[in-house]
Amino acid sequence: MTTSHLNDKEMIDQKLAIETTTSNTKQTPSRQALIEALQAERPSPWSPNLRKLYMFCVIAFLCSSMNGYDGSIFGSLPALESFRDQFGVEKNGAKIGYISAMYTVGGICSLPFSGPACDFRGRRWGTFIGSLIVVACTFLSALSHGVPQFVAGRFFLGFGVNIVRSTSSIWCAEVCPPAYRGIIMAFYNCTYAVGSLIAAGVTRGSAGYAGNKSWQIPLWCQMICPGIVLISVLFFPESPRWLYSHGREEQALEFLAKYHGEGNPSHPLVQLQLQEYREFISLSGSDKRWWDFRDFYKTKAGRWRFINALITGIWGQCSGNAVVTYYLPAMLLTTGITDSNQVLNVNLGYTVVSTVASYLGASQIERMGRRPTIIWTAVACSICFACITIGSGIFDSTQATPAASAGIAFIFIFGFCYNFGMTPLQALYPVEALSYETRGKGVGLTFSIAHGFTLLNQFCFPIALKNIGWYTYIVFIVWDLFEAAVSYFVSVETKGHTLEELSEIFESPNPVRASLQKTI
Repeated sequence: MTTSHLNDKEMIDQKLAIETTTSNTKQTPSRQALIEALQAERPSPWSPNLRKLYMFCVIAFLCSSMNGYDGSIFGSLPALESFRDQFGVEKNGAKIGYISAMYTVGGICSLPFSGPACDFRGRRWGTFIGSLIVVACTFLSALSHGVPQFVAGRFFLGFGVNIVRSTSSIWCAEVCPPAYRGIIMAFYNCTYAVGSLIAAGVTRGSAGYAGNKSWQIPLWCQMICPGIVLISVLFFPESPRWLYSHGREEQALEFLAKYHGEGNPSHPLVQLQLQEYREFISLSGSDKRWWDFRDFYKTKAGRWRFINALITGIWGQCSGNAVVTYYLPAMLLTTGITDSNQVLNVNLGYTVVSTVASYLGASQIERMGRRPTIIWTAVACSICFACITIGSGIFDSTQATPAASAGIAFIFIFGFCYNFGMTPLQALYPVEALSYETRGKGVGLTFSIAHGFTLLNQFCFPIALKNIGWYTYIVFIVWDLFEAAVSYFVSVETKGHTLEELSEIFESPNPVRASLQKTI
């Protein structure tokens, strides 16, 4: 037995010991059942079948990199003179905002299709279709000769990425063993930063090429990750929850036994999950009706779930990260940096910091919990924007180099804080907050609404930055504090619960208070 295996078992033992000795803490029935199942027979986190499942999950993680790649590439392309000449744009202003925003418009327009893509033929086929669209649109963008063709490519690229992110994140959450779902799903969105890092590195490397190659090479490389997913995803096992909801209980049991029960269909954890499927998953739920969104608002629990799912989606786009990612060259203008190579170097450095921070945050998400992470990340982002504002303001008045350097430093610190806390939660939290019946449509709807706020940023921020400069940052100081306040009163802690058990949490009179009871 390996040392890592022993450490994992010791960790579970410690959690169980803490839980079972806390006599004053009330337990929900499902939570107590999960504790008893783990006590009776703990599955090895490194069994051969689970290692195979982890490999599938790592490939699915690449779906998140597609979004990160685009975010970083549009933080770099406007710095290339050949790109600006080809499409007649500046580093900021309405035209570059329009081109950038078409990716987001495509994501919003995918809303009617994301839910059916998840629910109709299964999570795997939805991921396949989304990846195929992304690959096709890469050709369209890279071969563009004018703005209309490039804009069309970006529109359908955003359309496909929103579908593939919705389906793949749901698949990952639904196939993971309950004890390891949190950390696995936290790592899912970290590949957003990996995509950003690849894009920043490729764009920096291609900057030395003459002519259109300098901006076409990064666009062609955008096809790598969706291409890998496209040729791999149909070899994945289907979600056991999707199988059960479509009357294929035997196949769902086979999956649970193989991957969660070390081949034993009578394993307590397998039987517990199957029992929860029978209790909480409807065979005729709204997931079978693509037009039915009533479950999001007709009950108190449904409203609580949807609000919590929206929190990380909206906060993730409105905390300031979207504008830093897409308009870093324009932000650097307010600190006196105009040279293209300097901009690309700063963008690459920022992306490296963001990538490291996201993986550090994901590794600690089970220790920190979802709720405290959301609150304190918003506070940290507000402080960082206050410092960026001060540095940019002093530089604008005095042209003092130290002030500019301080502003740039806090852009990096902001990237670290944001990605440490918010990046791991953006795929994890909505999937946990939503019930099975609403998960497909809900995740797609959450991403589309988040894209709507991104669209607002993309149209308004470059114009505001061009007209009022660093004063624009004050908005984010206030908004991030507002995020922290709302999250304090609304955010439900989902750590340590099975996906089905969360139904009991959200149906309680006070979901926030119920969720803060001791978790495993």
